[in-house]
Amino acid sequence: GEFRDLWQRRLERLQESNRYRQIRLDEFTRNYHLLKVSHDRLEQQVAGSGQSLREAIRNLRKQLARLGAVDAFPNPAVARSMLMILAEYGPLQQASLHLVTADTYEPKPLAHIGKMEPVAESDPILRECIKSRNLVSIDPDFIEAAQSQSELLACVPLLDAEGHLWAVVNIRLMPLFAFQDKTLRLLAILAGHMADLLFAAKEVRMHEQEEATELQLNLRRALRDREQFGIPAVLIVYDIVRNDDGDHLVSLIERMRRGLDVLFKQSFETSYQLLMLLPLTDELGAAGYRQRSEELARNQFGRSLGELPVQIHRHSLQDAEKLRRFLTEVVHHGQQMADRSIRSL
Repeated sequence: GEFRDLWQRRLERLQESNRYRQIRLDEFTRNYHLLKVSHDRLEQQVAGSGQSLREAIRNLRKQLARLGAVDAFPNPAVARSMLMILAEYGPLQQASLHLVTADTYEPKPLAHIGKMEPVAESDPILRECIKSRNLVSIDPDFIEAAQSQSELLACVPLLDAEGHLWAVVNIRLMPLFAFQDKTLRLLAILAGHMADLLFAAKEVRMHEQEEATELQLNLRRALRDREQFGIPAVLIVYDIVRNDDGDHLVSLIERMRRGLDVLFKQSFETSYQLLMLLPLTDELGAAGYRQRSEELARNQFGRSLGELPVQIHRHSLQDAEKLRRFLTEVVHHGQQMADRSIRSL
């Protein structure tokens, strides 16, 4: 009897332990299936959204610079490279890029992806895109009804900040999960930056001050992106006294320049003036930029920016008139820069 009682107690302990493990296994199984479903949905979202906008524009500039696309357009090989870049972030399954000259649409595509049939100029989506110079797409909830009138899902213009329409991208087919406002918005922004690069390749070389011209072009693009897509940008102006500390501070600001930032430097007898445009940067991003500047200044000089020979002016781009006032009041030759930066808006 004593032997039986001993093993009975051991069996009861093992049964209790087994029931506990079974409960934990059931919880784990439920959590695993929930995680798997969440992971599948996350994969679809990531596939549709691609990389961040900042990373996308940085990669766009690198790829086009490597291909020499800004010099060779409208070469068909270059046009295909541009279309493939858009398809990378689309993703596009059937699309074509068509040259537009003086608002005249060229039916023969410079490049295409997939089995893309010719699109007639009378297509309502294409016609509205050329007329309005904005991205035009059908309503995702009424695709079948809309496709009876148009052959396209969307039409994306390559419109630079000066308002020149270089080309259009006709989109006939793309995955349903990717056909959403965020993806189309990304394509429109990338197409606009492509057009800016094409325009800048010709515009910048025509002026002696290439850096000033680059800043003006980017200001126009930032204002247009703000107006059309609500994308923020910040312009920071540094007035720095010309001495040893000032020279080192100029070098520090130049080293802080990020991939998309645009820097223009003016030198005078007793001072420097640096204009730094921070695209895709809101007030929180500007505060982070200021905090990094403070930390680097303390590490290098042992003092805060307020104790250094510099005055800092910051402006969040909202509309053309406020930017004009800021440039006129703060920047040397600001009226001239304002006229050239806002003339096409």
